[in-house]
Amino acid sequence: MHDSKPAIARAPKYDEVHRAAEVAQLAFETESIQTWLSSFSWIADNEGLDHLVVTEAQEEIVAALVCTPGTCYITNDLVPFSAVGSVATHPDHRMHGYAGMIMTKSVQVLYEKAYHTSALWPFSYNYYRKFGWELGGEIRSYTMPSEFAASLTDPSGTRPATRDDLPAINALFDQMARNYTCCCVRNERWWGFKIAVHDLKLDGTDDPRTSLPVMVHETDGKIDGYVMFNISGEGENESIKGRELIAENPQARRSILAALAGFGAPAVKFFAPINDGFLQELPNPRAVRVDIEPGFQFRVVNPSAALEMRSVDTSISGKLGFTITDPVLDTFDFDTEVSEGRITKVNSRAKERLYMDIQTFAQLYSGYVRPVRAYELGRIQPTSKEAIEFAEKVFPKAIPFRPLVEVG
Repeated sequence: MHDSKPAIARAPKYDEVHRAAEVAQLAFETESIQTWLSSFSWIADNEGLDHLVVTEAQEEIVAALVCTPGTCYITNDLVPFSAVGSVATHPDHRMHGYAGMIMTKSVQVLYEKAYHTSALWPFSYNYYRKFGWELGGEIRSYTMPSEFAASLTDPSGTRPATRDDLPAINALFDQMARNYTCCCVRNERWWGFKIAVHDLKLDGTDDPRTSLPVMVHETDGKIDGYVMFNISGEGENESIKGRELIAENPQARRSILAALAGFGAPAVKFFAPINDGFLQELPNPRAVRVDIEPGFQFRVVNPSAALEMRSVDTSISGKLGFTITDPVLDTFDFDTEVSEGRITKVNSRAKERLYMDIQTFAQLYSGYVRPVRAYELGRIQPTSKEAIEFAEKVFPKAIPFRPLVEVG
């Protein structure tokens, strides 16, 4: 009798895409396979089968995930990126390390394809930390009674979005995203994936209980705000959630919130960056509950290449070395020179050096943790105080933010 073949992580064949989606459906316990099938199929057709990863065990697909590529804002710099999502193991095949196999393989795929950064929405921060992802940022949420949202202003400037509105929506998002890090560029490809996964019609008929409708706000014929939203929960626990609400001015945002109240859910909730100042606009801020929640997890896949994508102040110059341990890709050991507003990998050994793990590097790169703070937490070992001081100049002073509609 021959031993069974060892489990392997690999890209699926076309006739295995449906099975991969079925694994996700069973793992996430959803009634329909359609969302998962749309996601896996769109990636296979538009990005290639090598952007899907499955584990095969005993000649059966037992785990699967999706890599969704894009471009990531690090303030004004654009960095190659791929989200990782729909990470699923068949319920009958859990506790065998099959999810770990696809996570490990996904990092290798992202590295080989030069996607220098990545993000995901975790079910467990500890679990994905094992593969190099770390908490990327925090998100602020506001919850208010629908009656209060309705009283904010007249919602008449708000209407359902159409496909013709997408360029204006993308421009609003771009304007916001360049003030933060870790958002993804919005373009036809990004929307193509979202439209497929959520079966969006963008004609006013999208159901917020089953899809992710979009509304825009106009002032004098110009779009100055939009929201992507859904309704979840039942009865008194039902709420309408602005999963991405972007507005150029307070009036547009209040009008959008008043329009959301018109859907009849008892509560309206929306999400914003950690530095958002919505309460400053309100005569009665106690009417709104504010929560701070941990957000996405972020990863840098190739730290030297990611650094070379970044611009820095032209007044900064010097050399800094990095020794970074990675649970999947072993150790990165390299040196950089900062000059004329750019960071370049060099062959000469720098005098000053920082030792850390890839999870810490990811938080420095996104701006979530400052080098001084990481040092205080014992997560960086510098050759000297000067190394930390130089790192403070190099890494972005920015706030990471990923709206909840981002892929991952």
